[in-house]
Amino acid sequence: MLGRSLGGGVAIALLHEMEQKKKEFFKGAVIENTFSSISDMADNLFPFLSYIPSIKAKMLKIHFDSLSKIK
Repeated sequence: MLGRSLGGGVAIALLHEMEQKKKEFFKGAVIENTFSSISDMADNLFPFLSYIPSIKAKMLKIHFDSLSKIK
């Protein structure tokens, strides 16, 4: 499986879901130029959001927390 940029977060989420269901469709993945999480990207793009986490939490509907899903 190959995940590049935004696709990297999606690929990691898919692989994590497959692992949770004990399905082995993929033997590995190549993740290129992706992000650690949507929250981290929001902090980089909009630094003021880190000072008002309640608003950031309301804005973020999708998290794609890749770091918590990879071994």
